[in-house]
Amino acid sequence: MAFAPYKTRLARSRAASYAAETLAAYLQGRERLYAVEDALVELQALFGAGACLAVKLIREGIASPDEEHRANCFDRAMGMIERQVRGDAADCT
Repeated sequence: MAFAPYKTRLARSRAASYAAETLAAYLQGRERLYAVEDALVELQALFGAGACLAVKLIREGIASPDEEHRANCFDRAMGMIERQVRGDAADCT
């Protein structure tokens, strides 16, 4: 990939996919908390201020003892991230 003007968009898309897979695995009990924290650090690094609310929602879900509330927080947060990824794709066309 010598010249790729879309590499930032591609990195954001892959980070969002990784975070979504990690959160789904965490909800199913197949992933540990440290993997979720790694995904959050990656989201913050790539999305910057655009990920603040989503990361806050994910942390709220992690702290919640209620499984339904946790899943709802994760879904809302990943929806926000996915909208940003789609916005990046729309800006490049």
